[in-house]
Amino acid sequence: MIPVIFNIHVEPDERVIPYQKKRWLGYENLHTYFIKLRPQFEKATKKPVKFNWLFRLDPQIKEVYGSYDWALKNYSELVDESIALGDDFGVHIHSWRPHRSWFKKSWIADFSDELWIENCVKNAHQAFYDHFNFSPTYFSFGDHFMTDRLLTQLEDLGFRCDVTMHPNRPRIKRFVEKELSVGFLPGFENTPRKPFKPSYKDFTKPIKDDERGIWQIPVTVASSKTPDQDYPEKLLLGIPFDKIPKIIEDGLSLPYPYLLAEMRTDVRMDEYNCTQFELALEYLLHHPSVGDINFLGMNQFIDHLESTDYKSFDYD
Repeated sequence: MIPVIFNIHVEPDERVIPYQKKRWLGYENLHTYFIKLRPQFEKATKKPVKFNWLFRLDPQIKEVYGSYDWALKNYSELVDESIALGDDFGVHIHSWRPHRSWFKKSWIADFSDELWIENCVKNAHQAFYDHFNFSPTYFSFGDHFMTDRLLTQLEDLGFRCDVTMHPNRPRIKRFVEKELSVGFLPGFENTPRKPFKPSYKDFTKPIKDDERGIWQIPVTVASSKTPDQDYPEKLLLGIPFDKIPKIIEDGLSLPYPYLLAEMRTDVRMDEYNCTQFELALEYLLHHPSVGDINFLGMNQFIDHLESTDYKSFDYD
């Protein structure tokens, strides 16, 4: 079996959102698209297909839309439809906070204020629980931000896994150059390209006999970077398709292969990104190994890890 995990970040269509309520047209579009596409993947793989929807539940959403769980409430019919199909739901947050420069209102990504970040996580967890009446089990922090303290908080809250880390990405100031931010995004140079339980001594990697209880499921990345890159590309569906085959094949060449692909819900709202996205899906749909592929919900994947020898991986 080759586990494939589609992590869908359910969020507004703009990355830096305006201070006004807008429909999340990307989510509406992508949900309908996957409803239609799912039977094709089930026919190709001969297995049920599950997707993973990670909802934005952070202060930026509350500031603009009035509540952390606005999308879960406003799109309850779509959520219920995904539940009926067996999909999984998780938490995705950003640490944006309001910022004003003269008369212009904007946002600043805060990676430095630990209490602010802890409250972002705590409130997202509570909003998820209040909506579903059960606790979330998996988590993603936008821009691949993570700290030792934050990972400990996730474990204390009962999360089974985090899917934030980007193997081999160095420490950087910000994810998008022209955006406002304070603090730094951590380096993951020592993070392996495989599931692991992070160490207490170094949260970015496993150390034998020093493992936490929470799993880290890194996004799939290429095994090396190209000359024009600062670090290896991740499997983000919607990027130029010519980068996708190498990332997928590098992932499938691992001793215990799996693919974790990320996508934003607005990926089909731009004509170019939509074309690249659909080419990537076609590549998977017609891959020679498609019969071995199993599109899993995140909890299914964690159950799989717990019942196999993943815990006995050789450490890098």
